[in-house]
Amino acid sequence: GIDETEVVHTNIKGEKTVTYSQNGIIQKSIRTSFKKKLKQKVVLTKSFLNGDPVKAQEEIFDEYENIISLKEFTYDLQKKSFTPDKTILYFYDQAGMLSKENIKKGGATRTIEYIYQYDDETKGNWVKQIISPENLFTTRIISYYENDENKEP
Repeated sequence: GIDETEVVHTNIKGEKTVTYSQNGIIQKSIRTSFKKKLKQKVVLTKSFLNGDPVKAQEEIFDEYENIISLKEFTYDLQKKSFTPDKTILYFYDQAGMLSKENIKKGGATRTIEYIYQYDDETKGNWVKQIISPENLFTTRIISYYENDENKEP
């Protein structure tokens, strides 16, 4: 058979919602809103199975488009509502680099820290990222090319 996918865009009181349906059954909805005083963008994504809600995710971004909060929800059939399952708070240093994550799941809280080593070039790119307490690291090799305008003929 032929499946019909419908994408509906609505804008109500500054909240933009995109709803995806297949054969008339809702699959996903994404609502984007703005908290102007806090200069934040909030994106709420709800997933459905056979038209019934299953899970949701709320992402909050700061004015620089950095994610500052992520909340994951599961749908509770008895309560007929979404209940929080996991929350991650993101923190950034003055250069805008991710410096820490606080992860709360159930009654447990875990902190992940990010440490960067920078090259000695004026560009200030990081060449090593260390994630603790796991002691995972990523190393980058960056090659800089001279600008053609600076070359003499």
